[in-house]
Amino acid sequence: MGQDQSHQKGGYIASIDHHPPGADNFCDRVFSIALTKDSKLIVTAGSTELKIWDVATAKLIESLHAKGAPFYSVAISSTGQTIVAGAHGSKNLIVFDRSVGWQPRYLKGHEDRIYAVAFTPDDRHVLSASGDNTVK
Repeated sequence: MGQDQSHQKGGYIASIDHHPPGADNFCDRVFSIALTKDSKLIVTAGSTELKIWDVATAKLIESLHAKGAPFYSVAISSTGQTIVAGAHGSKNLIVFDRSVGWQPRYLKGHEDRIYAVAFTPDDRHVLSASGDNTVK
């Protein structure tokens, strides 16, 4: 990940190389990204894992794994303490919380894959959109 200060002029804030060296082309494509409100952390959702990046240092902070990859959607709370993801291979919303060591929790409720997730502005609720034509 390289930095660019041109974001103040409407450019990009970082360039992330999510693809690990020596991996095949599908190994870890990026399907979705999320940015904290303060622009300090970026989360990328890939074909095998979620990755948390520090924008200021251009370093990978953490890699998160859960059943159901690939991850097609991701959202991060404004504080960066909670991440939610929708996995293509699962009908569950996957919640990762820093306070419990990023261990995944699986929330059931959809009858098809989850394609989009978002936090409400106050971080108190999460919305998920599914191929079952519902938003919960």
